[in-house]
Amino acid sequence: MVGFFNILDMYHNLSHIASQIGFADFGAAPIKSLTQHTQRLKTYLEHNYNAGMSYLEKNIDKRDNPALLLGDDCSNGTIFCFVVPYSRAVDGTPVASFALGIDYHSVIKQRLRIFCSQIPLNSVHFRVFTDSAPIFERAWAVECGLGFWGCNNFFISEKVGLRCLLGIIITDIDYSLIDCEELRIKKASVKTDCGHCGNCISKCPTGALVKPFCIDARKCISYLTIEDKTLYSEKPISFEKNIFGCEACLRACPWDKEADVWPELIENKDLIEGMSIADWQSLTEQEWLKYFKDSSLSRCGLKKIKNNC
Repeated sequence: MVGFFNILDMYHNLSHIASQIGFADFGAAPIKSLTQHTQRLKTYLEHNYNAGMSYLEKNIDKRDNPALLLGDDCSNGTIFCFVVPYSRAVDGTPVASFALGIDYHSVIKQRLRIFCSQIPLNSVHFRVFTDSAPIFERAWAVECGLGFWGCNNFFISEKVGLRCLLGIIITDIDYSLIDCEELRIKKASVKTDCGHCGNCISKCPTGALVKPFCIDARKCISYLTIEDKTLYSEKPISFEKNIFGCEACLRACPWDKEADVWPELIENKDLIEGMSIADWQSLTEQEWLKYFKDSSLSRCGLKKIKNNC
């Protein structure tokens, strides 16, 4: 039941809903195989650039065909993509800016579910994701006309720059209901590349950006301080005073800019920006749970944070 919505303006109506909920941008694309990205991933894995991220080696069939993630027949279905900007921490902050608030996974998923509850159709099947499933999120953001892929391997939104998180909804809504001239114009007019200035590659302190669009995680400070679970007696590379992530390539990018952010994503901003390395090293378990149990910092835990200092 469409109610007061005009089904002929479905994309426009859904864009309005997304904006009202607080998303910075919204787009849609038909579900299909992204063969070139599947092959790109396989080549990446052949070079062992994924380091200890063995999950990238799994569910390649689902990455190639996201319809499998829904489980139902949605071969004519639609992928919705949403842009969520995050803040920029002050220079010298040893924590990546995306972790200045509540864990973005839960925050974004909550708003994606609100969006789904307002879709003006009955019997809609959907799943929501944000950096939590085997899906080529950045590639789908490009397919949806929201921006382009940067040489630093980040998705870059033309509206808010490269400090953005992505939300994904896979649904069995027939894409023919969404497709319209407004959406086609949006996709046709989007920029196709970052400009290739090379700043990100030259400013990477460890040479992890081995070439445009390719990161060797084995050399990446972000990987080693967040994803890698090893507690080091001697660091494999210099962490450059970073204890959770690294923003060298982001800060070097001309597309780095501030945007309006959700309050939940900067809840701990003042606290984190005011902490020294000594403060992190002396943090107690009780203090950790009090301030950061719902934060993205919990991804690696207090022992790992202190080990990174």
